[in-house]
Amino acid sequence: MANSKNLSISPNPNQGNFQAVFHSEQERTLELVVADVTGRVIYKQTIQASSGKNTVQVNLPGDIPKPSILMVSLENKDVKYSPVKMNYQY
Repeated sequence: MANSKNLSISPNPNQGNFQAVFHSEQERTLELVVADVTGRVIYKQTIQASSGKNTVQVNLPGDIPKPSILMVSLENKDVKYSPVKMNYQY
């Protein structure tokens, strides 16, 4: 991974609906992944990032056990954003 970038989510904690905010230097396709603490992937979303600030609405499926601590990551083969710990609550 050539670059490491910041990813933020809001609100945190949340009930499965949140915004992921990040900056991209160029247009690129990224994969947003939500995993549980064991590393099991429970949600994936492909994102078409534009150059500059990007805000993406994320709506997790309702079958994820609550409360949970989840890790949200965003990456592709060229760039990796720092994962964010998310509190998923009722």
